[in-house]
Amino acid sequence: MNQKRYSSMILFLLFVLVISQTSSISYPLQTSQTDTPLNHSVSINSWESTTLASAFREALVSAGVPGGIIVTRGCEDPARFGLEQETSSLRTTLDSLKSKAPGYDWKIQEGIIEMYPGGNTPELLALSLPSFSTEQEITIDQALNLLLGLPQVREKQDLLNAQFKTELGLTALKRPGSLDSADIEKKIRISLTNCRVIDVLNAIVRTHGRAIWSYEEFQCSGRKLIRINFIAK
Repeated sequence: MNQKRYSSMILFLLFVLVISQTSSISYPLQTSQTDTPLNHSVSINSWESTTLASAFREALVSAGVPGGIIVTRGCEDPARFGLEQETSSLRTTLDSLKSKAPGYDWKIQEGIIEMYPGGNTPELLALSLPSFSTEQEITIDQALNLLLGLPQVREKQDLLNAQFKTELGLTALKRPGSLDSADIEKKIRISLTNCRVIDVLNAIVRTHGRAIWSYEEFQCSGRKLIRINFIAK
């Protein structure tokens, strides 16, 4: 009888020990949905006529979020639309822009907002690179020059029969305080392996923190023009 009582006491003590240790385990807190850049406030100016690229840039500059936009078209001028002045979340603004630009969509990936047309990623942006490294701290304009000067990129340019047009220097949207001189001179350092050209552009703006890349591809009369530039607040 004493043996049974002793065994029962041992089992009870073990049960209490397991329960007490389980209650002391701390679990990581779930990230609040309010932390997403998509909830950042955006103030859009009223425009009688603007393009998707201009509106997208203004939205991201207002939200203080890095990103990039891909625009592809033929000989025609870019589509234009009107915008009413409003203040809303970045998510709402992006959805509004999407509704005004049929065929375009947006996504967020690792904090980068991308606006892009349907279909495949342009060949130059999809080009695979074994690596990309700045080796030292440089400006984003210098990083772009380094990227476009890679032998693989030059070879792809020849295959595409494309002319590059880069707009170096951070172009400000015409609004007070939209461009800070400290951001113009901000230096970055990045190192990537097994990446694509678009991954490099995203790494540049992510490391900068507020920059926005723009890739525009025009094809007309057998000629292809590719224009790449950065904007930062």
